[in-house]
Amino acid sequence: MFNKIYEKFKKFIKENYKGIIFLIIFAFIALYKFPYVIYKPGGSINLNKRINIEDSYNINGSYSMNYVTVVKGNIPSLILAALMPNWDIKNESDITGGIDYDLSFKIEQIELKNSIFLATYNAYTKAGKKIIINDKKHYITYISKESDTNLKVLDQIDSIDGKKYENLKEFQDYISSLEINDKVNITVLANGKTENRYAIVKDFDGLKKIGIAITTDYDYETTPKIEIKTKSSEAGSSGGLMLTLALYDEITEKDLSHGKNIMGTGTINEFGEVGAIGGVKYKMLGASKDKADIFFIPKDNYEEALEVYKKFDLKYDLVMVETLDDAINYLNNLN
Repeated sequence: MFNKIYEKFKKFIKENYKGIIFLIIFAFIALYKFPYVIYKPGGSINLNKRINIEDSYNINGSYSMNYVTVVKGNIPSLILAALMPNWDIKNESDITGGIDYDLSFKIEQIELKNSIFLATYNAYTKAGKKIIINDKKHYITYISKESDTNLKVLDQIDSIDGKKYENLKEFQDYISSLEINDKVNITVLANGKTENRYAIVKDFDGLKKIGIAITTDYDYETTPKIEIKTKSSEAGSSGGLMLTLALYDEITEKDLSHGKNIMGTGTINEFGEVGAIGGVKYKMLGASKDKADIFFIPKDNYEEALEVYKKFDLKYDLVMVETLDDAINYLNNLN
């Protein structure tokens, strides 16, 4: 019995070995991932279709955030990128900071949740609406190569030298009060367990730091109630400004959109300041493809954006903003 099966298998291999070899080579070419990613012009996400606010006001225009399309490099996509205009091959480690791509995506998912909170906080505060913070979770999302620590990315900070801190400023002030080379004991939650870590205070450009970045995940509730839909494939904080504008316009009576197709990019912090982003060219080209009327760009990205704007002869209004108020004032003055 076994011999018959073996002989049939051997005969099949002998008769079809060329096809089998071809399939193996094809699978390797199609599936093997190289340490590169491909950036290409993205598109836009209409945020008004993602937002559901109780008793919101109607607006005639739309607010969209723009994104970069990123493809992991395999042989077919790398060949195509070499041929297609505005498709650029980038080293994966340059994009992720040397962190594993999947881990980098998890970090960006936390940053997305943080960005949604900050957008909601800014919009509701600006509109005089109610927002209550119930809980906070602080995650480590970056560790400098110059740091001296056994902390790990995605560790959730529980306490520092036995103390719990409500916000990042309190934590930063505490580190600043210490001396260079002091050891800080940090309790974290990692993989469902409590772990003890340490970090050494060092001099980073004249400032006392331990060389980490922290992103906060907030649990909160609002009045009016709000629901914001996202997809599992989405991550990052670069849509903060546009989400803030979309929320603000729906919870205030005046229609700031004036029927315009408003797009843009930029992070936002708790003070309403608009921060720089990456992938300017790809986002701007995506906005042009989707027929934007206005494109908001952070001040720190404006010089690069202006070069792209002129090079590709883009037709929408390119508007530089430094704060949320800059964007709102611009829209208020539209005819």
